[in-house]
Amino acid sequence: MMLILLLHHHLLLRGRILRHILHAHLLAAVVHCANSPKRYLAMQEPRQDYVELVEKTADILEMCRRVGCRVTVVSSISARTEVDTVYGHHRRLVESMLRDGKETFIRLGYMYSQTHTNGALNDILNDRDV
Repeated sequence: MMLILLLHHHLLLRGRILRHILHAHLLAAVVHCANSPKRYLAMQEPRQDYVELVEKTADILEMCRRVGCRVTVVSSISARTEVDTVYGHHRRLVESMLRDGKETFIRLGYMYSQTHTNGALNDILNDRDV
C-alpha cells in the first residue's frame, strides 16, 4: 500500500522522520506544507525564515528525489503578488526549486473569517494599506 504524507516542516526533526519513511519505500507522494503564515516574523527575522522555509524545503526535495517520490508544495499567493517582500520572495524561491514532472506547487489565496483579524483581506476590508 502506498501512502501520501502531509508534511509540515516543524515535524521534520531535521529530516530524520522523512528520511526513515522514504527509505522504507512507503510513500507515493509528499505534500509539503512549507508555508508559515508568519509574514511579519519573516520581515523581522529574514534569515530564520530562509532557513526554515528555503533550506528545509531543499532538504525535503533532495530526499524525495533520491527515491522518486512525488512532491507538492503548498505555497502562498504572495509568491506571485509580493515578490518584493522577504515573505513573498522566499516562497517564490521555493517554487523555483521545483522540477517539472514529479514536483509541483499550489498557492493558497488570502484567508478570511470574522474571527481572523490579520492578513491582507482583513486589511482591505478595514481600509488599511496592503
